[in-house]
Amino acid sequence: PDNSLEGSIGESFSLGFDRVDILKQDLALRIEYVKQIAGVDNKAYAEFLYQAAVAYEDQLVENLVAEIARYEWLGDTAVAIVADHGESLGEHEHWYNHVGLYGEVLRVPLILHPPGRTRGERVSKLAWTLDLAPTLLELAGVRTEGELRGQSLLELARSSAERRVWFEHA
Repeated sequence: PDNSLEGSIGESFSLGFDRVDILKQDLALRIEYVKQIAGVDNKAYAEFLYQAAVAYEDQLVENLVAEIARYEWLGDTAVAIVADHGESLGEHEHWYNHVGLYGEVLRVPLILHPPGRTRGERVSKLAWTLDLAPTLLELAGVRTEGELRGQSLLELARSSAERRVWFEHA
Protein backbone atom coordinates (compact mmCIF):
# COMPACT_ATOMS: atom_id res chain seq x y z
CA PRO A 1 0.00 0.00 0.00
CA ASP A 2 0.99 3.58 -0.59
CA ASN A 3 1.95 5.17 2.72
CA SER A 4 3.43 8.34 1.28
CA LEU A 5 2.21 11.85 1.90
CA GLU A 6 2.47 14.84 -0.40
CA GLY A 7 4.99 17.34 0.95
CA SER A 8 4.46 21.07 1.07
CA ILE A 9 6.86 21.72 -1.80
CA GLY A 10 5.55 18.91 -3.96
CA GLU A 11 7.92 16.10 -2.96
CA SER A 12 6.55 12.82 -1.76
CA PHE A 13 7.85 11.20 1.43
CA SER A 14 7.13 8.08 3.44
CA LEU A 15 6.59 8.00 7.18
CA GLY A 16 8.22 4.57 7.38
CA PHE A 17 5.18 2.67 8.61
CA ASP A 18 1.96 1.51 7.06
CA ARG A 19 -0.92 3.65 8.35
CA VAL A 20 -3.51 1.03 7.38
CA ASP A 21 -1.75 -1.69 9.40
CA ILE A 22 -1.50 0.60 12.41
CA LEU A 23 -5.21 1.45 12.18
CA LYS A 24 -6.13 -2.24 11.87
CA GLN A 25 -3.94 -3.12 14.84
CA ASP A 26 -5.36 -0.23 16.85
CA LEU A 27 -8.93 -1.25 16.07
CA ALA A 28 -8.23 -4.88 17.01
CA LEU A 29 -6.73 -3.81 20.35
CA ARG A 30 -9.62 -1.46 21.06
CA ILE A 31 -12.13 -4.25 20.35
CA GLU A 32 -10.20 -6.54 22.72
CA TYR A 33 -10.16 -3.77 25.37
CA VAL A 34 -13.94 -3.39 25.12
CA LYS A 35 -14.34 -7.17 25.51
CA GLN A 36 -12.08 -7.12 28.57
CA ILE A 37 -13.97 -4.31 30.32
CA ALA A 38 -17.49 -5.58 29.65
CA GLY A 39 -19.16 -6.09 33.01
CA VAL A 40 -16.11 -5.12 35.07
CA ASP A 41 -16.98 -3.26 38.25
CA ASN A 42 -13.69 -3.69 40.11
CA LYS A 43 -12.08 -0.25 40.20
CA ALA A 44 -8.49 -1.54 40.56
CA TYR A 45 -8.90 -3.87 37.58
CA ALA A 46 -10.61 -1.14 35.55
CA GLU A 47 -7.73 1.25 36.27
CA PHE A 48 -5.22 -1.46 35.33
CA LEU A 49 -6.91 -2.00 31.97
CA TYR A 50 -7.16 1.74 31.39
CA GLN A 51 -3.46 2.24 32.21
CA ALA A 52 -2.60 -0.57 29.76
CA ALA A 53 -4.57 1.24 27.06
CA VAL A 54 -2.80 4.51 27.90
CA ALA A 55 0.59 2.75 27.73
CA TYR A 56 -0.31 1.44 24.26
CA GLU A 57 -1.31 4.92 23.07
CA ASP A 58 1.90 6.30 24.60
CA GLN A 59 3.91 3.82 22.53
CA LEU A 60 2.12 4.97 19.37
CA VAL A 61 3.03 8.58 20.15
CA GLU A 62 6.63 7.57 20.83
CA ASN A 63 6.76 5.79 17.46
CA LEU A 64 5.34 8.84 15.68
CA VAL A 65 7.82 11.23 17.32
CA ALA A 66 10.69 8.84 16.50
CA GLU A 67 9.65 8.89 12.83
CA ILE A 68 9.47 12.69 12.83
CA ALA A 69 12.93 12.80 14.44
CA ARG A 70 14.30 10.26 11.95
CA TYR A 71 13.51 12.72 9.18
CA GLU A 72 15.03 15.51 11.28
CA TRP A 73 11.73 17.42 11.27
CA LEU A 74 11.37 17.96 15.03
CA GLY A 75 12.97 21.40 14.79
CA ASP A 76 10.28 22.47 12.30
CA THR A 77 7.27 20.43 13.43
CA ALA A 78 4.63 21.15 16.05
CA VAL A 79 3.22 18.09 17.76
CA ALA A 80 -0.11 18.45 19.57
CA ILE A 81 -1.81 15.67 21.49
CA VAL A 82 -5.23 16.06 23.07
CA ALA A 83 -8.07 13.80 24.13
CA ASP A 84 -11.67 14.59 23.30
CA HIS A 85 -12.95 13.48 26.71
CA GLY A 86 -11.94 11.77 29.90
CA GLU A 87 -13.26 8.45 31.15
CA SER A 88 -15.19 7.39 34.23
CA LEU A 89 -13.81 4.29 35.92
CA GLY A 90 -16.52 3.77 38.49
CA GLU A 91 -16.83 7.37 39.66
CA HIS A 92 -20.47 8.42 40.11
CA GLU A 93 -21.45 4.81 39.27
CA HIS A 94 -20.32 5.28 35.65
CA TRP A 95 -18.04 2.67 34.12
CA TYR A 96 -16.10 3.25 30.87
CA ASN A 97 -18.27 6.17 30.03
CA HIS A 98 -17.92 9.90 29.51
CA VAL A 99 -21.25 11.24 30.67
CA GLY A 100 -21.92 14.12 33.01
CA LEU A 101 -19.98 17.24 33.87
CA TYR A 102 -17.52 15.50 36.16
CA GLY A 103 -13.83 16.31 36.49
CA GLU A 104 -12.72 12.90 35.27
CA VAL A 105 -14.64 13.53 32.04
CA LEU A 106 -13.74 17.20 31.58
CA ARG A 107 -10.02 17.12 32.42
CA VAL A 108 -8.03 15.73 29.53
CA PRO A 109 -4.37 15.72 28.58
CA LEU A 110 -3.24 18.45 26.23
CA ILE A 111 0.40 18.19 25.21
CA LEU A 112 2.08 20.64 22.87
CA HIS A 113 5.61 20.42 21.52
CA PRO A 114 6.36 23.64 19.62
CA PRO A 115 9.03 23.47 16.90
CA GLY A 116 12.57 23.87 18.16
CA ARG A 117 11.77 23.34 21.86
CA THR A 118 13.94 20.88 23.73
CA ARG A 119 12.57 21.23 27.27
CA GLY A 120 9.06 20.75 28.51
CA GLU A 121 7.13 23.16 30.65
CA ARG A 122 3.97 22.47 32.62
CA VAL A 123 1.37 25.23 32.46
CA SER A 124 -1.44 24.82 34.98
CA LYS A 125 -3.80 27.44 33.55
CA LEU A 126 -7.22 26.48 32.29
CA ALA A 127 -7.31 25.63 28.61
CA TRP A 128 -9.79 23.98 26.29
CA THR A 129 -9.56 22.22 22.96
CA LEU A 130 -10.72 25.37 21.17
CA ASP A 131 -7.30 26.80 22.07
CA LEU A 132 -5.53 24.36 19.77
CA ALA A 133 -6.40 26.02 16.43
CA PRO A 134 -5.16 29.50 17.41
CA THR A 135 -2.05 27.92 18.94
CA LEU A 136 -1.12 25.96 15.83
CA LEU A 137 -1.89 28.94 13.61
CA GLU A 138 0.36 31.16 15.75
CA LEU A 139 3.15 28.59 15.48
CA ALA A 140 2.68 28.66 11.68
CA GLY A 141 2.90 32.45 11.68
CA VAL A 142 -0.77 33.01 10.79
CA ARG A 143 -2.45 35.94 12.54
CA THR A 144 -6.09 35.43 13.50
CA GLU A 145 -6.85 38.73 15.26
CA GLY A 146 -9.73 37.40 17.38
CA GLU A 147 -11.38 35.46 14.56
CA LEU A 148 -11.36 32.22 16.57
CA ARG A 149 -13.06 31.44 19.87
CA GLY A 150 -9.98 29.96 21.49
CA GLN A 151 -6.80 31.63 22.67
CA SER A 152 -3.25 30.63 21.74
CA LEU A 153 -1.75 28.47 24.45
CA LEU A 154 1.54 30.29 23.87
CA GLU A 155 -0.18 33.59 24.67
CA LEU A 156 -1.89 31.98 27.65
CA ALA A 157 1.43 30.69 29.02
CA ARG A 158 2.96 34.18 28.72
CA SER A 159 0.00 35.86 30.43
CA SER A 160 -0.55 36.25 34.15
CA ALA A 161 -4.31 36.74 33.70
CA GLU A 162 -6.78 34.16 34.96
CA ARG A 163 -9.50 32.95 32.62
CA ARG A 164 -12.73 31.02 32.56
CA VAL A 165 -13.49 28.20 30.20
CA TRP A 166 -16.85 26.66 29.41
CA PHE A 167 -17.91 23.14 28.72
CA GLU A 168 -20.28 22.70 25.82
CA HIS A 169 -22.04 19.47 25.03
CA ALA A 170 -24.15 18.80 21.98
